Amino acid sequence: MSEPISIIFQFGDGGTHDASTSETSASQPVCYQHGWLLTPIGLTLDANPTYTLEVSNDGTNWQAYDSRITNAAINQPFDDTHMNGLFFRIVYNAQTNTTGTVEFQIVMKQG
Repeated sequence: MSEPISIIFQFGDGGTHDASTSETSASQPVCYQHGWLLTPIGLTLDANPTYTLEVSNDGTNWQAYDSRITNAAINQPFDDTHMNGLFFRIVYNAQTNTTGTVEFQIVMKQG
């Protein structure tokens, strides 16, 4: 079995993003067929921001990966047993949050 692959989605200010600013992460190409776990981490937040995991096959046209992870609470991780899209990204919505940071890490491993 191979080692897990860990990716932190990158925003304009890096992997640890200013939680007061709504932003869409850079797209992440994915070329593997793995089970995966997406874990959002929010630190010192003063509200309830949300996020959506989006998928694309061409890097231009995007749609939500799954309705369960559309405007999901920042403390809600998500996992699945396959990854068929070619690109993934995070759409972060700060809502009324004015403090703290957020980070989105996806870990993939072969079953």
